[in-house]
Amino acid sequence: MFLMEFERMNLVLLLTFLPVLGTSWAYSQDCGSTSLIKNGQISLIQHDNTSSRAQATVKCSVGFSPNIPRVTCKASGQWENASCERISIVYLGCYADNQSRVLLPELPTSLTNTPEECSRRCSDYRYAGVEWK
Repeated sequence: MFLMEFERMNLVLLLTFLPVLGTSWAYSQDCGSTSLIKNGQISLIQHDNTSSRAQATVKCSVGFSPNIPRVTCKASGQWENASCERISIVYLGCYADNQSRVLLPELPTSLTNTPEECSRRCSDYRYAGVEWK
């Protein structure tokens, strides 16, 4: 019966019956500038936000791939660690392609499609290739 009466009361009234009422303070850590990484760059997603849980993208130079695509500002006030690792490209030779596509899917055309760019864009696939005309 006692609980049913409390369920009908509003929250403010209920809190007046509790022996302790209070709030706790929290503050957000700031990670400051993103770290510099060799063979790459880390860029804030929101250019003025370096507080806890802020994120930044990791981009690497041609021939390198990020170990993680983005870093997050941790509650400790430190950015997650990121690095750019060398991509090993192995030349497999030339192959004929036709309408049935040897390599699927076909990515959008790029005016600068070097083997390195192709390898980076196709990093989720086992094989990648460029077309020569």
